[in-house]
Amino acid sequence: MPVDAAKLEELRALRPSDSEKMLNLALTKCGNDVTRAAELLKRARAKYNVKKATDGARPPSTPLTRSSAGVAAAAAAAVAPRSPSSLVAAQMGTPVGRSVRVSSTAASSSSASAAATPPAVPAKYTASARAGEERALVAKDATLSGDITIGAGAVIHPHCTIEAQSGPIVIGAGTIIEELVRIVNDDPSGAALRIGSHTLVEVGSHVRGGASVGDGCHLEPRCVVGAGATLGSGCIVGATVELADGSALADNSIAFQLSSDGRSRTRALPPGDAATLLCDTERYRLLLADPRSSSCLSKFNELQ
Repeated sequence: MPVDAAKLEELRALRPSDSEKMLNLALTKCGNDVTRAAELLKRARAKYNVKKATDGARPPSTPLTRSSAGVAAAAAAAVAPRSPSSLVAAQMGTPVGRSVRVSSTAASSSSASAAATPPAVPAKYTASARAGEERALVAKDATLSGDITIGAGAVIHPHCTIEAQSGPIVIGAGTIIEELVRIVNDDPSGAALRIGSHTLVEVGSHVRGGASVGDGCHLEPRCVVGAGATLGSGCIVGATVELADGSALADNSIAFQLSSDGRSRTRALPPGDAATLLCDTERYRLLLADPRSSSCLSKFNELQ
């Protein structure tokens, strides 16, 4: 099928970093369906980035995945109706443990708790450092204030802002918050702002007061989740999409917009896509936490 020139322009606007050859191949494979082609290119880019980082970080004798049995378990889990957290545990063996509390009063009690904590572990992350659990990785240049709970194994990049101004903020285990993200809970009712476990919040995204984001979600760059909005598990919010205050997105759904009219649309994700995103997020998180990886957060950033 020949490539439609108008569709090619729409796809180029959505995927400006991809080559002309890749855009044409994706449109040809997807029958000039711009949305499917963009998702195909995005998944291909994510797999390439993971492979590139893994090849540079680990020798051939220590692959990232655990074993062929682990891969088989993940394949079976993708078919069975299971929760996102259990899917990750089935494939990667990731511990999901107690959460870490961070509050504006932590500084006053840090000297007392530090005496009972090994020097290598900052006092306010002791909860997730016990019993073999992974502690949260929080960059020193990240801005955190108020009543914040960060789950075990979560990764908070530098230059992001997390402010619990009028209600608490809860970030689940294994969630990744990238640079320039703003998570601000200014809900006048004091309701909690919640971001589920194993969710990826990409560069420049904004989550507003009282919102609730489910497990295994993917918030793409510069998207906005409005105050009181509710996202189910396994959802994708596309780049630059703005979800209105109080809006809702069902489980395993995607919100996206076309460059032709700028209107947001939603539809259900194909079967298995949510599980693939979840596993990709967990691989990314493992690379950020692995000292042998070139992507390790602590290699280029001082941690709190």
